[in-house]
Amino acid sequence: MTTRRRNPARARRDRALPREDGFDWVTEPAHLTDGHFNEADVVEALRIVETSPRQRTLLGQGNFGVTYSVPVGDRYVVVKLPADKDVHGRTWKIPEQRQNFLHEAGVANELTALGVRIVPETVYVETPEGLPALVREYGEPVTAMSLDDFIVVEQALADVEALDWRVEDEIDLYVRPDGTFFVGDVGIWHPISRGTDGKPRGMWEDDSSLDHLVPILAAKLLGKPYREMPTLFNLKRNTRWAAEMVEEHEAGEELSGFQRHHGKLVVGGLRQKVARRHQLGLPVPPDALAVLQAATDLGL
Repeated sequence: MTTRRRNPARARRDRALPREDGFDWVTEPAHLTDGHFNEADVVEALRIVETSPRQRTLLGQGNFGVTYSVPVGDRYVVVKLPADKDVHGRTWKIPEQRQNFLHEAGVANELTALGVRIVPETVYVETPEGLPALVREYGEPVTAMSLDDFIVVEQALADVEALDWRVEDEIDLYVRPDGTFFVGDVGIWHPISRGTDGKPRGMWEDDSSLDHLVPILAAKLLGKPYREMPTLFNLKRNTRWAAEMVEEHEAGEELSGFQRHHGKLVVGGLRQKVARRHQLGLPVPPDALAVLQAATDLGL
């Protein structure tokens, strides 16, 4: 598989349309770019889907699909076919599954086009019967990893969210032959919701599933002490809060006792999280250290 085209599939998006008393959410469905089914990698992916039934090895089943490994020459690929029922036993309709599969391909394709490698190379196809399917790269499941590798993965996930996307769902890692890692299922990752003016809507800046997903992943791959690790996203948020406290104290205005107490609490929380990351051998962003130094200089 290749990734020659920029965005062969586009992920589903939520947008806020303003009205007098607020706004309405409107969903733009996932879709394909023009000429998708004529592209060489799509033609090859469809050939793999159609000729692989007797060569498939079941890998697992999730809410949306059933995955198989399929040999292609001297390598393997993963074929994902639609599940008949979801995890609650509800029967899927084909139009629903087409959207589910298109969205997953769109997430992977769009992020790949942005230079992200923590997502799998993925191609969306439809069989002559109209069934959606995905063909993506194969990787070996990761059950343990070094701290250095985990640091790279955590930064890669944080980088995805810095692009105004949100990582969701349990993170299952796989390793490529070249030693790099990717998340196998990105089916419910999504771009943040925006208004018609293009600006983010909601508390997105302070909201991320990485706050609990990354510690769970760390505990599974590195051991239980990492279950309580402060994440990079958590640190980013607390650094911003502490910076606001520093600015308030640097302004030289008369501050109430509550303001001074609150400032110390916020800075103290950041200081504890930085210390915990250092204790676990995890890196700390320079801006967090700079804010703490400024706070220390002010006696916070």
